Amino acid sequence: MLLPLLHTALAACRRAADAEQATHAAWPDVSRFLAGTSPNSQLHILATGKASVPTARAALVNIVAHRLANVIITCPPEHEEAARALHALAQVFPCDHPLPTARNVVAAQHILTFAQSIPPTDTLLVLLSGGASAHLCLPVASVLLTDLSACTQALQRSSATIRELNAVRKHIEQLKGGQLARACRAHSLVTCILSDVLPNADGSPALETIASGPTVPDPTTYAQALHVLQSRNLTQITPSITAHLERGVQALEPETPKSRKDFNTSTHEIVIGSNALMLDAAATFLTSQGVHILATKHAIEGEASNIAEQLVSLMHAQAPSPGIHALILGGEWTVNATNSTGIGGPSQELALATLLRMPPNTDFALLTYSSDGIDGPTSAAGAIVTSAMLANAASTTRTQLDAALTNHDSHTALANLNALITTGPTGTNVNHIAVLLWQRPT
Repeated sequence: MLLPLLHTALAACRRAADAEQATHAAWPDVSRFLAGTSPNSQLHILATGKASVPTARAALVNIVAHRLANVIITCPPEHEEAARALHALAQVFPCDHPLPTARNVVAAQHILTFAQSIPPTDTLLVLLSGGASAHLCLPVASVLLTDLSACTQALQRSSATIRELNAVRKHIEQLKGGQLARACRAHSLVTCILSDVLPNADGSPALETIASGPTVPDPTTYAQALHVLQSRNLTQITPSITAHLERGVQALEPETPKSRKDFNTSTHEIVIGSNALMLDAAATFLTSQGVHILATKHAIEGEASNIAEQLVSLMHAQAPSPGIHALILGGEWTVNATNSTGIGGPSQELALATLLRMPPNTDFALLTYSSDGIDGPTSAAGAIVTSAMLANAASTTRTQLDAALTNHDSHTALANLNALITTGPTGTNVNHIAVLLWQRPT
């Protein structure tokens, strides 16, 4: 009973995170901003990130053809053909993720030139989604791309938060941290955002963090960016980055824009989708099936193994009546994989860690899912683990699972249990979700 519920809940989550539907749903709000421009002005589109193709497809359906001037799309390589088919005007640049490559830099340089060339009577519509940080990679002249990639990898493996990672990237690149908006010469710039970042502490969208905030002011500084590297002892492995940040601290490099007054264009942002969409979809479906939702928790972040402990503790803290019960978590969990040789991702590690922490004789099933379909450097999107997997594991297998968790080798362990979820790239990214179901006998 639990497994079919999770599989259908997963389908509901995937529908809720669909980028094309989200763009269509938000279009009345987008239209209000676009309507404020001169009727004779032209509209230019930049779609960038993992969801660039579906968001661009929806936008092009809604835009009056005679107003359209230019369309630029950066997309995952596997979406290039679909991107080129969208419109005859479309200039398409396949880009790599999560680590930028030379072709990302070529695309980003083209985008910078494009933004600078838009006439002051026109409007730029930016369709922004997860992965755009890599797509918009344009290092400053003194920073080597190899250093930038090494720095990104080192920060990710040290379990740096997305805000810490972006503080560094904003200060060693030319489009992030409001610098795209500063370069833009259009009359107005409207950004539609499919958020892959948790909200701020006050619940407001973290616009400065999503895709490294290319069209909004940046509150971080060179000093903060340098501190991120210093606190993780990474200054020696990225010499060109460290040197640039040190020059910035000494005010020898220009800071990122701190206010909209630093822009030459009027800017507006609309969040068209976020992690909450998936959580609401899962809760709505499970409630319709008679499942008791005991808690839905948003903005969960931290080490996947620590979140697994929290999840099991939350389950133990409940004293529910007989029937099927659920806990739903959404957020951005991470893995500190420094010095490990294993393969996995945060959603897979959360699944494996929870499986191993579950007490005997607990009838449970857990879904962990990364909405972009790519959990870490693997082909899996997450996993579904059950009490049966634990019950059927021989003592030697249990020892192997423990060792896999220690070595952050969740992908291998879960593959051996036939627990992996594989969707392929989904064309969207609204963070992760975990749904735990368990059953008390009637």
